[in-house]
Amino acid sequence: MNKLGMIRAGDARSSPDFWIRDVDIILMSQNDIEKYNTLIRDRVKDVVDLRTLPDKEEVLKSMISYDLSGVYYRGRPLNEKILMKIKKRIDADGFSGNFVYGITVRNTDLRKLPVEVGMFREIGDKEFDVLQETALELAEPLIILHKSRDRKWFFVQTRNYRGWVRSKDIALAERKDLFDYIERKEFLMVTGDRVFTQPNPYERDISMKEMVMGTRVPVIDSKVETVDGQSTNGNFVIELPCKRKGEMDTKPALISMREDVSLGYIPYTVNNIIKQVFKFLWHRYGWGDGFSGIDCSGLVMRVFKTFGITLPRNTWQQERCPGKTVEIKGEESLKTVLPGSALYMPGHVAIYLGEADSRNYIIHAFHGYFDGLRFIKVNEVAVTTVDLMRSDGKRFVDCFTKAIAFTF
Repeated sequence: MNKLGMIRAGDARSSPDFWIRDVDIILMSQNDIEKYNTLIRDRVKDVVDLRTLPDKEEVLKSMISYDLSGVYYRGRPLNEKILMKIKKRIDADGFSGNFVYGITVRNTDLRKLPVEVGMFREIGDKEFDVLQETALELAEPLIILHKSRDRKWFFVQTRNYRGWVRSKDIALAERKDLFDYIERKEFLMVTGDRVFTQPNPYERDISMKEMVMGTRVPVIDSKVETVDGQSTNGNFVIELPCKRKGEMDTKPALISMREDVSLGYIPYTVNNIIKQVFKFLWHRYGWGDGFSGIDCSGLVMRVFKTFGITLPRNTWQQERCPGKTVEIKGEESLKTVLPGSALYMPGHVAIYLGEADSRNYIIHAFHGYFDGLRFIKVNEVAVTTVDLMRSDGKRFVDCFTKAIAFTF
């Protein structure tokens, strides 16, 4: 560890084993988690039940409400000509209010506007694209609310976000087919930071398919002996969504039993929270989970998805979730915080690990810290002490306001 609180690779505290408790604590059963998810939807309007279609007027209002003041596009201030092109592409006048269901057929980005090129607040910045909202995983269900004029983008509603996605990454789906697929009782949960399906020379669209932590896909009857010429021995047979003439189809695919996956959700315990979050240690930070990275709230969201908990996407939304809360007023407050709890401050969240050698530790995805003289970029998931300094010179612990254990 450096003197400022950054834990280095090889330090015992950079291993989950250091933080694993001898006596684990079960936080909720699966039945309780289902009830808890209902409470989240009741309290946080941004988390929705996709069976209920949104209000048409509210959708239109959200689609045309955006602020691009002070941003740069291709290194230059955004001008009226570009704004008019974006407005034309959105095609609000063509909004019909006819909503249909869909599903992602690959990992993809969800954008604030139907624009693939990034926009930034500072010239030369390549990390904080203001259009990057979040990343969607393979097999993510959604409602298609509107199509861009050129049909290259869909404005969509997911379980916890709304924005624009490239239409090539989405297959249209009938309501019944979609819910039959996503609610299959036998399913595989991705518990590693990312895993891949087996190579397949016959079906390229399901070969080496990347799936990130929290992805849920149905499992097919284990009596199947081969898939596209490969034995199912030592593999899980899963059903992946794909696209045929724009519509949802499914194909069997293999994922090795050596991959970090689970049949069903994993038990929701303190030790499992710690094990899961450490799977992202040293993973690249990416604002809005951009360029295959992960940001602070995306990290928390993905970890808790492996237990079946559907958290909101952003920090300010997560902070409104029900749970056992502790008001944080300095480091002394952490004595009553359960390890595995989320620590919140405006614009940032970390997972609390506990105390060691009279210092408190967290694991989080963050941009960097201040060493007293200059800002040091980190841009990864790392273990630090809570007294590490932010870019404004304030200690992290002095900025945390609330701890939440996501349980009753």
